[in-house]
Order: sequence, then structure tokens, then C-alpha cells
Amino acid sequence: MDDTAVAMPRVPYSGVVSAGGAEEAAAVCERMKALGVTRAKVKVGETIEEDLAVLTAVRQALGEEAELRADANGAWDARTALARVHAFEPFSLAGLEQPCAGGDFEGMAWLTERSAIPVIADESLVSLSDARSLAAMHACHVFNVRISKCGGLLLCGRIRELAREAGLELMLGAHVGETAILAAAGRQFATRTPNLRFAEGSYGKL
Repeated sequence: MDDTAVAMPRVPYSGVVSAGGAEEAAAVCERMKALGVTRAKVKVGETIEEDLAVLTAVRQALGEEAELRADANGAWDARTALARVHAFEPFSLAGLEQPCAGGDFEGMAWLTERSAIPVIADESLVSLSDARSLAAMHACHVFNVRISKCGGLLLCGRIRELAREAGLELMLGAHVGETAILAAAGRQFATRTPNLRFAEGSYGKL
């Protein structure tokens, strides 16, 4: 980590909508809205009809002012992903996370060149070597750094510096079921990363 980094006073975290179906997604979003959450990531990757129904429900529940992004968890090949990008245009998404398989750097690069929605690398980004390859191939617009996935705070800091040098944006991801200790490490990273694009996590109860 960069000890000279100035700590940010606030980090706006986003919620995650992984509900099965539009009705459940809307219910999750109503709970988020009651807590003042204005950013959300929506899990997609089902049929186009199901994805559109869920995104419609989420947008209606959270409102036009909410910042939404979608996460496909590597569900598509590059051409299918581009078709989804076009289909998702009415929802004004701020990002599309891991549209292609984790090892499909070529597909990610092909899509990144053509996508009107910023492409976020998550499963494709595990190591510093992955980060270098993604940057060299122009295979994403945003790095999703997770403390647990990318080797701890020091390696995440190095990936952050590489992103800055490559002109890429950075987001903080979270490990499903992460402990309060891991969430605290994420907050340390987030508060010391100016211009962090998105932040997830901080759900620990301790």
C-alpha cells in the first residue's frame, strides 16, 4: 500500500442483487432503498428475457437516479455479450462485469473495443500478471480488485498502480461471506484509493 495516500473520509458502497426473478429482485431493492443504498450490482447471465425482466424491476424499484451495473460471471462468449450490451442500453448501466469467461482475454479485448458499457474484469484478474496482460491487450476498462482474490493488500496496491499507469479505472470487490476482518481490510484499501469507481463489501457484523 502507498503510505503517502490520503485517506478518503467516505466510501459509497453498493448493494448486490442476486435474486431469482424480477419479483424477488424488486423486494431486495426496496430493502436497499430503505437503507439509503443508491448503487447496485445486478447478477445477469440467464436468458435475455429473464435478464431484461430483472433489470427492469431493479431500475423501477431504485429509480432512474440509481447507479446500476450488471455482473455476468463469465456467462457469455464475446458476440453474445455484445448483443447483451445493446439490449441493456435502456438501463444506462455504469458497468458490465466479467461478461466473458475468466480465461477468455481475447474475447474480453474484442468486446472492450466495441462496448458502450464499461467492461469490468473480475475472474480474469487474479494476479499481477493477469493485470499486466489485461492492460496490454486493452481487455477491460475497469479492474475489479478483491483483497482475498488478488493476494492481499500489498499486491492489490501494485495492481492499483498498474491500473493508474495504464489509464484504467479501479473498483473494490468483495468475497462472498467475507469476515469482518476482511471487510475492514477492504475499507482500508477503499479509503486510500482516490477515484475508486465502485466499492462492494463491508457486510461484516462484528
